[in-house]
Amino acid sequence: ANWSDPATRNILAIFGQTTLKLNKLLSLESFGENLALTAGVRYDNYDDIGSSVNPRAGLVYGPTQELNFKLLYGTAFRAPSFREMYNKNNPSFTGNPDIKPEKISTLEAYIGYKLTDNLETNLTYFNSRIEDLLAIITTTAGVIHHDNFGSLTSNGLEFEFKGSWGKNKYGYINATYQNAKNTTHATITDSTGRTYTQEDFNPGSIADIIGNVGINYDFTENIMANLSLNYMGERKRSGEKTFDSNDNLVVIDQRDPLPSLILLNACLTLGHFDFLKDLEMQLAVFNILDQDHRDPDGSGIITYDIPREGRSYMGKISYGF
Repeated sequence: ANWSDPATRNILAIFGQTTLKLNKLLSLESFGENLALTAGVRYDNYDDIGSSVNPRAGLVYGPTQELNFKLLYGTAFRAPSFREMYNKNNPSFTGNPDIKPEKISTLEAYIGYKLTDNLETNLTYFNSRIEDLLAIITTTAGVIHHDNFGSLTSNGLEFEFKGSWGKNKYGYINATYQNAKNTTHATITDSTGRTYTQEDFNPGSIADIIGNVGINYDFTENIMANLSLNYMGERKRSGEKTFDSNDNLVVIDQRDPLPSLILLNACLTLGHFDFLKDLEMQLAVFNILDQDHRDPDGSGIITYDIPREGRSYMGKISYGF
């Protein structure tokens, strides 16, 4: 049997954007080096799911050449895939042609400061909210299919410090702290009719802290090396609860969290030699320390999660004509 209904999708999209130099428009030259508002809107129309209008705006203020602030807001959406809409003849789940797109809105506040000609730093606060999450659910009639169910929030801070000593000589350190919560507040019922409304809970598989340290250095115009260290903090399991066979309220996924990990990667690039200027060769080594690292399996079906590659190598040769 066919695993999907035949389907087509026609998409129309229109986008417009403008930038207003407010310090000039409102005669505020003495207010600072730069004050500008960028605003845009995008209209998308899918003939199978309908239309979506998404605005975005950014206010930028630079009181001096070294200091600048940004306030950004925007919305976006993810259209359901054909699999989520038209899947059929699958004993695990089926598609649902009536589902809607997932929607996200994000607010960011940024401050950046240039310490010297070679050193700069920035700090960003972000807050995102996702609505109409697409999930596989079981209806009261016992049908297992995709549907819009739930909401998610994420907020946190991003920090970065960068230094440069030439076009291809630079180093950086950055870190992100994020707090993600499932805010669906779904209600579950035990065999006696007792109900429980889910509180905000950790959706699982998301590290609270991630960070990167890296350096790029060109020894000559023909030889360049890059070294990076990537840190990912502990990833907890979902805090969603259920009633067990004895009507006790328990956490569904009781596996241990995925431990924190550090991955070390390096890359060497050779090229642009006088005798062959358009040739470039690259050798990269990933996970140099051969760490055991895994992608979290949120379903809980794969007990020990999804293993990723150990130490691995990639070579690339490119030539521009």
